Amino acid sequence: MDGWQEFLRTCGLNSFENFISCKGEVVDRNSRSIVYRIKLGDPPSIFYLKCHSNYVRRKASSFFRLEPMIYNELENMMHYARAGFDALDPVAWGWQKDKGGGNSFMLMADLRDYRPLQAYLDNEFLMKSAEKRRTLSSALSSGLAAMHDAGLAHIDFFTWHVFLRPLLNGYKLQPIDLERSIKKGKMFWSSLIIKRSQVDDLASLNLTVPWPLVSFSERMRFFCDYRKKRGMNGSGHKFLRAILKRCKHRGRKRKFIPYGVAERLRK
Repeated sequence: MDGWQEFLRTCGLNSFENFISCKGEVVDRNSRSIVYRIKLGDPPSIFYLKCHSNYVRRKASSFFRLEPMIYNELENMMHYARAGFDALDPVAWGWQKDKGGGNSFMLMADLRDYRPLQAYLDNEFLMKSAEKRRTLSSALSSGLAAMHDAGLAHIDFFTWHVFLRPLLNGYKLQPIDLERSIKKGKMFWSSLIIKRSQVDDLASLNLTVPWPLVSFSERMRFFCDYRKKRGMNGSGHKFLRAILKRCKHRGRKRKFIPYGVAERLRK
């Protein structure tokens, strides 16, 4: 929040109630949270305000002390920044505790020069170029491999949570919505949990990249590039079967139906 206090004060955002009552264009909503796209300042700049209602967690180290998931997301931002994914800029956050968990919020600055992966996939000009498609796939496999090598798993690695910034020789990847992300711990079972969750990342990405826009051969090229960049040995058949098994299981959810992959896996 350093450096933002005066700006927020001039915008009339100087109390918890001011933030919670702020409204804008709804860009995401579920049973526990809502995300608004708002404009602040003069000239106006874009920000995203995430508001949670009774969305809390209990950590093993502090089971009897509730914490809002906003705090979990802030902690994960630090883990990702250490791994090189440092584009997210939290401006302000707060929590008002009550018996049910309470309300919390986080205000994020816009990711300038970044666009969601889904926007690139919807770009007809880009998708008509085999070279541009390969560059995009390579950036995705490199970014995901680096994220996983750092002991991180996103959990919700959908195309709308993956943002990319164009570079001279490719793209820079930045995952968003990190509240459910996890990092490998020191306990022996942590490695098993992380490996399973990283399989889920690959399954989630596969389920939300539209079929037949991206072909089977392109998906296999991505899979091979990812394994190569992680230095994974062997044929990869067992690993691929694990990903496809998770795709079939998770693909039952309604949100994956429009992308065509879940239906194809059931055939």
